[in-house]
Amino acid sequence: MLLIKMTGIIERIFGRTSGITIEDVEGCIAKGTLLETFEIECKELDRVQNKKDRNEKIISPLVSFLNSGLVNGLLCLGFETEGKKIINIKGVGEHIRDEAALRAIIYNKIDSIPEYIKRFNIDIQSVKLDGNKSVFFVEIYNFDRNCVYYSKISNQSYIRRGDEDKPLSIPKFLELISQKNHARIFVNVDKTNKEDNYLNFSFTMINKGLEPGKYVTSVFQIITLDDIKYDFQGKLIKLDSEEKLNTDKKGIYAYKKQYKVVTGYPPTTILIYPKLSTTIGDLKIDLSNPDIQENFSNVIIIVSTFENRGYTQQFFNISYKDSEPSIKETSSVFRPYMAI
Repeated sequence: MLLIKMTGIIERIFGRTSGITIEDVEGCIAKGTLLETFEIECKELDRVQNKKDRNEKIISPLVSFLNSGLVNGLLCLGFETEGKKIINIKGVGEHIRDEAALRAIIYNKIDSIPEYIKRFNIDIQSVKLDGNKSVFFVEIYNFDRNCVYYSKISNQSYIRRGDEDKPLSIPKFLELISQKNHARIFVNVDKTNKEDNYLNFSFTMINKGLEPGKYVTSVFQIITLDDIKYDFQGKLIKLDSEEKLNTDKKGIYAYKKQYKVVTGYPPTTILIYPKLSTTIGDLKIDLSNPDIQENFSNVIIIVSTFENRGYTQQFFNISYKDSEPSIKETSSVFRPYMAI
């Protein structure tokens, strides 16, 4: 499989992601590679005396980047512009002490409807100027484009139009939510406990979206080594197939069993309503084999859940070390069939 590394905007402009100097900034402004575009916004903060308004000037362009279908966007703080061009490097004074303070403002003042599954990420680079001032470059990466973001300062949402941030009216905001609103069905492990010679893991289904989930099929693939026995039982669980797999070690095999869970088909099964859990069943791993009574690892569970308008895929890993059970979700992703 070919892996393509995405180049960020900071790296594209400056040729690196750290160690940026004021000479680098001045050079990029002179060459015209640092200016306002659809994915780059510049703000001057020191003229704004009110703290709330100043923070809103930071948050509004970042929210607009998140809502505009961009993978990433760049906010440059401490610059005076005329049209799209930067005409002066003003810097940011005592209002923002350092990168950590700026990071805290951003993470605390942006939220979304419905709640994002994976939070956006930010990369902040600062460049010291003379005196106590700095300029900041904030690159924001969007990992969940299936929700609508807004500022918690003003309760206002924004979208990018050209090289400007435009506030969304309430009708447009609601329209965008309705377009991006999907049932988002995930599998949770509600409890882990040890009962006699069994490890018991209880699985439930939860809808993290705002729309009821219907026509839901979850496919569980459970992969174990041949010395691990288990039962996966529940009213909705049906064994679909079994397969013996070769491993890298001679004489040792892995086994894959595939189960199906079908629900959300009225009137025989109920819809999966938002924020409510639906019981799937229990996975019971037999510990009677002396070889695994204290330790085993790498019971892998791959869950693919298909709903009417989108699907999720999750990876879990079960281990048992020093008589302590553990299950970790190593990956989780939601995708709508039609992206907006």
